[in-house]
Amino acid sequence: MWERRREKRREAWIWTAVVEEADGGRWACFEVGDRSEETFSRLLERLPEALRYRSDDYER
Repeated sequence: MWERRREKRREAWIWTAVVEEADGGRWACFEVGDRSEETFSRLLERLPEALRYRSDDYER
């Protein structure tokens, strides 16, 4: 019988930002990575400056 190697599992998170513009337009931006502040920072760098950023359980 053949042996099955245990593969190391890596989780990937898809961070999604929906930008709502003053004129009613919307667009989305994505970043794939782990659940770290570093991954979030890469996404944040591509977003326009805003008065408020919100998430499911986080507001800044």
